[in-house]
Order: sequence, then structure tokens, then C-alpha cells
Amino acid sequence: MTISIISRNDLTTLLLCCVISLLSLNVQAQGSSGEKLTNVSTNDFSFFKEKQGQWEIKGSGSFGLEPTSKSKIANGLGSIVHTESTKTPEQLTSVNEFGDIRIEFNFMLSKGGSIQLYVQGLYGINLNDSWDIEKSASDIAGSVTQQKTGLSSSLVPARLNACRAPGLWQHIEIVFLAAKFDQQQKKVSNASFARILLNGSVIYENLELPGASRLSPLSIESATGPIVFSSAGVTAIKDIRYANIADDDLRNLMQPQAGVDIRERPIILNPSAKTIVQRCFIEFDGEKKTYCVAVGSPSGMHYALDLSQGSIINFWKGEFLDATSMWTSRGEYQVARPVGSKIEVRPAPTTALLSNVSDAWPASPGKAFHFKGYRISTEGNPIFMYQENEVMFEDSYLPKAEGNALLRTLKVVKGKINSKSWLRVAGAQTIKSLGDGLFVVGDSQYYVKLSNGRTTKATIRNVAGNQEIVVPSSVLQQDFKYELIW
Repeated sequence: MTISIISRNDLTTLLLCCVISLLSLNVQAQGSSGEKLTNVSTNDFSFFKEKQGQWEIKGSGSFGLEPTSKSKIANGLGSIVHTESTKTPEQLTSVNEFGDIRIEFNFMLSKGGSIQLYVQGLYGINLNDSWDIEKSASDIAGSVTQQKTGLSSSLVPARLNACRAPGLWQHIEIVFLAAKFDQQQKKVSNASFARILLNGSVIYENLELPGASRLSPLSIESATGPIVFSSAGVTAIKDIRYANIADDDLRNLMQPQAGVDIRERPIILNPSAKTIVQRCFIEFDGEKKTYCVAVGSPSGMHYALDLSQGSIINFWKGEFLDATSMWTSRGEYQVARPVGSKIEVRPAPTTALLSNVSDAWPASPGKAFHFKGYRISTEGNPIFMYQENEVMFEDSYLPKAEGNALLRTLKVVKGKINSKSWLRVAGAQTIKSLGDGLFVVGDSQYYVKLSNGRTTKATIRNVAGNQEIVVPSSVLQQDFKYELIW
């Protein structure tokens, strides 16, 4: 056997080549069903024909919750932004044409803004700001636009309103099957949207498309066509990925979503007349959290808590829980899965004793922290109780009547909290104050809005490459309230 000795210089070169090879993998990404997705650069307009009007390359940021006629996205790379409102829609049309395709991307809308996506330049999906409209309204985000054929009555609105708040990034995934033609170019089968998911919620399945949309850029159906984005408002898109679909790919794509073990008879738990409080396991970042509770409201706004820390772990809209793995057979896996437009939050202790505001936040509470159960309010909502040493807390999350936020109320009901204690409201890699007690958390993932006139006491602190909103514990001597908005 021969052993070769590699010099330090050779080893450095080899490692450098490995790093370059790994970086090159960004050209393609693995889809949830195993297919290769091609990433589209949003650092330039190379995917599109010449741009129109106010479309620009920008960086990161948020439009905020209020109406705006101009973009607030910072200069930089990574997002394609329609920066100003215009009288007529302005389009971006792909250079390449596509047939059967899976396409997904992130998008952001300003208050009242909208993007029209035309698959093959023909079949429209309206991505409009429907965050604060009635759940049952027909004009909700993701709805397929009416068609020129006069058969629009055969189309149904999106299954549910999965739209997130203005100024937050949203995600859509589309599986599209093109119309099929014989050798004489006579159409033998209609196009269809096999599946559309908006923010993780299925809003369409197997929707047949008899013809082109009424306002589509193109009018004649064919086997292939371009992807067209159209907007007249302040909007943005990024993280565009696609894959051409073969028959085998389609079968895989239409399988149940990744991570769901049993789907032949899914058991979906939904509150109808009153709030459901369900003790369960919740999976977060590949780890099974075993001391959790999920709370479902008839309003369609739900959340889950890690009771070991007194911390929220998920909040979402839409259907409540998939309890299949809990209640089927022997329930071996026993994980409850939130169903709908979900926001995940890394759990952390709500309060901590810090010698100064720059100390690292602890990963878990001390041994003196205990969950003490919950009681049901006169309105039917749970109020959770925690004790740390001699201090007793009460904690609740109430869906607002408008159906667009969770209102958290936290207070000390017994004992006196240490003056060096702090309360952690949110944590993420980036947090930005938008003024008047409103903060945007993460990469425009959700908002936090502080109330009770205590916004001046909030601090955004930088610790170990992350940011946190913290407030001094003195606020807990009265009801401390803030909203989670998404």
C-alpha cells in the first residue's frame, strides 16, 4: 500500500477547490419533492427581456404597514422591486418559454399593492393585498383571474385567504400543466394548475383552465410560453426558482408535502364554536419539543407554546392542526403539525436576569421556572400561569377582532420581579424599528407592535450576531401588551 503525503500548499489548493465547488451548487437547489430547481438571479434582469418603467434591482427592507407610493427598500442586490406606483401595469417577461413547470418565488406587497403573475403569458394569478379583507371574499390573494372564454363562472376563488400583512415577504409555489395539442395544433386538453400553495397553504388543486385570462399579455394558447410579472403598485419579488416537469416529477410533486408521515386519512383538527387547547409535541428545527400546547381559535388565528420556557414557538392562520400522527394507529410519532400560513419563532425564556443589557440571553430558563397550568377566561381563551421563585406570571394570546394580529398580555400577579430582569419580546438576525412602537422582525417575516405607551423603553440590542427587542421588567407591574402581526 502506498501512502501519499500532501503538502500544505497542495492541501490549501484542494480545500479552495472544494469550497468553490460547494459555492457552485447554489445554481440549483433541491425541491421539497426531490426535483432540481433552477435559481433565477435577482441581482440583475438577465432572466427577463428588457425591463419596463419602474422595475429596479434593490436590496432588503420592508414597505411597512401603511400605504406608500414609493419603495422603502434599500439600495443593494437580491430583490427586483417595482419602486413607484404607475397609472398602468408594467411588465417583466422571461426570455425563455416554458411548458409544464413548477415555479416558486417570494414576493412583497405594499398596502393595497398587487402583482399579476401570468404563466405562459396567458393564465393569471392575482397576488393582491387581501390581508385585512374578509376571509370569504372572492378577491383574495392567489385567486386565478377570470378568463376570456366566458367560462369564468367555472372558476372558484382561492380556498382560503393566506395573505400576509403588507411589507412582509410571502411565498407562492405553483405546479402548472400546459395545454396539449395534436399534430394539427388542435387543443386536446386544457391547461391546469395542478397545485398552488400560498405561504404554505394549499389554495388550489387540479384547477382546469379553459382559456387565457381576460387581461393576459398574450391571447393564443400554445404548448409553451413566457413567465410574466406585471405590477402598477409598489411591490417586490425575489428567490425565483423553477423546474421543468416530467411525468415522474409530477407524480412526486403531487405526493403529500414533505415531513408528513400519514396522509391517506388526514385528521385535521379545527375549532368551530370555541377555542381548542391541545397538549401535544411540536417539531422545531428537527427537534421534537415535548412540552407544548397548541391553541386554535374559531377566528382562524392559532399559536403554539413551548411550556418549558413560557415561549411562543409557532403562530399561523388557516386550518388548525394535523393530528394524524398523534391519533392514527399507536400514535408513535405524536407530532402535531400546524396547518396553514405559519411563522416559526425560536423559543427562548420570556424573562431573564441580566447584569447589563449586553449580556447573552440564556438558552433555557433556570430551575426555579415552572409551568403552573392554565385557566379559561370568561371569553373562552386560555390564560397560562408560570412561576419563577416567588413571582407568579399570567400570559395570554388573544386573536384581535379584526383577524389580523395576536395580542399578547403578560403581567406579574404575585411577588415582585427583580429590577435587573428583562423581558424579551422578539429575536432574529435583523430587527428594524419602523417608528411608533412598530418593529419588523427577521427578513421582513412578521411585525411586533408595542402598546400601552411604553415604546420608549424598548431596546434593540445586538448580541452574538443577532438582534433582540427587550424591555425592562418594570413594565410587568401592569399589563404589558404587544401585537404579533403577519
